[in-house]
Amino acid sequence: MMDKNTLRKKMSEARKNIPGEIRRKKSLAITKRLVESDEYKTCKSVFCYLSYKTEAETDVFIKKALEDGKMVALPYVADKENMYFIEVGSLEGLVKNSYGIYEPAFDKSKIKTPTSDSLIIVPGLAFTKDGFRLGYGGGYYDRYLSKYSAKTIGICFEEQLVESLPLSTFDKRLDGVVFK
Repeated sequence: MMDKNTLRKKMSEARKNIPGEIRRKKSLAITKRLVESDEYKTCKSVFCYLSYKTEAETDVFIKKALEDGKMVALPYVADKENMYFIEVGSLEGLVKNSYGIYEPAFDKSKIKTPTSDSLIIVPGLAFTKDGFRLGYGGGYYDRYLSKYSAKTIGICFEEQLVESLPLSTFDKRLDGVVFK
């Protein structure tokens, strides 16, 4: 089995090789599947990342969740250890962080924590169909997910699916993976 860093490079390259217009079509299909899922229909709040570069695009999904009256929160990276989710009312006014990723401005009064009726959309570079993921190596999501008991769904392109992953004891299994 490949080590995590080699697999990260391979999956990042696979994602980059998907042409932009195909990536957009696949992202829209993923959004459709998410919106039609029971997890989405029954949740009151959505904790979602804002896609970056070649990730499955989340902008249409986020806008749909806001239209549907769900509370939407996006991640804010405070430092090397801590990530918070900040409630947003739109995708306007986001600021670029040190990684070049758009995020909400920090506002302590808008920090939200997931509950049992929340849905967390989780990014990653590789996923297994049974819910394990390979993240980017910072451990932000693994640390965050270990604190809460909300529904978790990873989203990706089928090119990012693998049979198995090198797992660590702190790797948390997701409730599902939606791909196209």
